[in-house]
Amino acid sequence: MDNRMPMMTMVIVILSIAIIPMVGMFDAGLRAATTGSNYDRARTLANSSMENIKSLPYTKTSPSGVDDSVVEIFDPTSEGPCPVSVPTGLSCEVETKFADATLSTFQDSPQTSQMQVVVQTGWGGDTDRVTVTGLVSRSSP
Repeated sequence: MDNRMPMMTMVIVILSIAIIPMVGMFDAGLRAATTGSNYDRARTLANSSMENIKSLPYTKTSPSGVDDSVVEIFDPTSEGPCPVSVPTGLSCEVETKFADATLSTFQDSPQTSQMQVVVQTGWGGDTDRVTVTGLVSRSSP
């Protein structure tokens, strides 16, 4: 028997004790990177959806009967579609409410000259969500 054997055993034990926690750190790092990536994708979708909604006219502009305004497409009494294409693995919901002049009351009706828009995007479970809130209003004549 070699007298270096106990020393080698001790080195192996010390290395094992040092390496095993590193595996957990790599796993935690991978989870954090994945969550950050999903958050960035959902945030980008929410912001681009909000900008798309804000670019629409507030009230009907097309005489042809096509729904082309925020009030028509995102009527508070019905669920509106996400205004941009939703990538695989993400969800998108748009909720609107009419706002009073002081922005203290939000309701489904009657129609006012401004509307609160809430875009919620998410991935995974109910807690994995990004919410963007904005206000759209009728332009002054």
